[in-house]
Amino acid sequence: MIVPKSVFAHYMVGLTLNQTTDQWKHDIRLASEASIDGFALNIGPADHYTYTSLHTAYEAAATFTNFSLFLSFDFASQPDNNWDVDYIANLTNTFKDEPAQFKVDGKPLVSTFEGVEFVEGWREVRKRVDGGIVFVPDWSSIGPEGVRERVGEVDGAFSFDAWPRASQSQLTTFSDDGYLSALSVSSHPSSNSKTASTENKIYMMGISPYFYTSLQSYNKNWYSPSDALWPTRLSQALSLTHPGGHTPDMLQIITWNDFAESHYISDLVPSQILDEAKGYVDGHDHGGFRAVLPWYVAAYKLGKTAEEGLDDKDWPREKLGDGVVAAWYRTTPVNATTKDGQMCSDGGTKWGQNGEKSAKEAVEEDVVNVLAVVRKDTEVVVGVPETGRKVVMKVKKGGPRFIQVRFYDLGLGPENKKGGKVKIEMNGESREGVEVRGTCGESGVLNFNAATVYIAKSTHPDAGKDESESGGSGSGSGSGSGNGGGNGDGDDDGDENSAVSGSSVGVTAALVAFLGFALVNL
Repeated sequence: MIVPKSVFAHYMVGLTLNQTTDQWKHDIRLASEASIDGFALNIGPADHYTYTSLHTAYEAAATFTNFSLFLSFDFASQPDNNWDVDYIANLTNTFKDEPAQFKVDGKPLVSTFEGVEFVEGWREVRKRVDGGIVFVPDWSSIGPEGVRERVGEVDGAFSFDAWPRASQSQLTTFSDDGYLSALSVSSHPSSNSKTASTENKIYMMGISPYFYTSLQSYNKNWYSPSDALWPTRLSQALSLTHPGGHTPDMLQIITWNDFAESHYISDLVPSQILDEAKGYVDGHDHGGFRAVLPWYVAAYKLGKTAEEGLDDKDWPREKLGDGVVAAWYRTTPVNATTKDGQMCSDGGTKWGQNGEKSAKEAVEEDVVNVLAVVRKDTEVVVGVPETGRKVVMKVKKGGPRFIQVRFYDLGLGPENKKGGKVKIEMNGESREGVEVRGTCGESGVLNFNAATVYIAKSTHPDAGKDESESGGSGSGSGSGSGNGGGNGDGDDDGDENSAVSGSSVGVTAALVAFLGFALVNL
């Protein structure tokens, strides 16, 4: 199978009751600007508006160039309502020839969230869909070895293993390596298999920026350590290669709009936020995660690692200008207290799914996470005007640079009951994020969700002075950036401190760098 390297985002269609074509177009426009190639449309079996929402989505996507959709059947969304062969086949036949349908070798790609027990049903679906399907399910509940045993039934695998597990601080590629191995076998006996050869299977790697959910009605309340997850996972996606040469054919971002689980990268859409999640989602924009994607997508499609970086000729200036910086942070320190001095509650939140430890134990230190990628050496400043503290970082050009700045160094933390807004500056532009609160408020409960702040499509002060080298003109500032705040100077003095505070993120661990910073009283 010929599969162009593609990046999709998982879109929860179940949240789109009465959603307009304009909202779909808005989402698609934002995704396209972030170099995302399409949406994987997660649908459940019981929503009466599924057909309507899908028609609207495909209609909206058809008005864009090179933006695709495919169906992802959710077998875990409503346990009391089951999928049946007729419904799946009819849905697939209805949309398979739409202009925006993503196809592999002329066949519609179809995915799932779980549904291992429906294996025999998928054999029948293959027969009922005119021309067949390319079936790439997520069966993470049985893991790589379970997929290996059923490899003759599928055309590939999608992995939802995108977060550290209970009591784990970091996510490794152990599961991904297992899937690549399972899908790279040259032959596998399967007397019931009606599929094509087991060679050249598709691996769709799941990547995600965050995880926190507190939905008591769904019995879901956990936090997976996410401070360094986004740059670590993105770097893993660029570097992952099976010894046989198999790399991830596709990436799927989990998710575009699952606000209740805090792994969204879209702008906030109030109509899609569950009432029970509003307390920890409202005001917590995640656009910063999306802002850095164009660099990673360009590197992924060119086969470059984060350490290698991009040549200047490959730098996506129409998407990034001369650079982008994004910061994300939790808005309540883990050791925050109430106004009367009592320790804030964890709200029953556990460390990882099915975890037993408190989510408080998952937080090693309160930090502002900063991810920058720049075309020229640049100075990045993170500060809190209310506390009069800021950190100045010299960021070298090349691959992405990830830095973690302690709340303590910014004057934030339990000892500062007032809190303050996080402010970032780069190339003469600045923007303020939401406030880090000095206390946990009237609820007495910590919020483990993150807020982001970012400057996108920044223009370096020296833009235009080296066009013979760069081959283009400087790009103007874009979404996510504010006005004012200091001037950069190009930072071409060779100061090695910048290499310490701005090291590239590796595959195995996040960088926590405090050396080489200038701590300044404003």
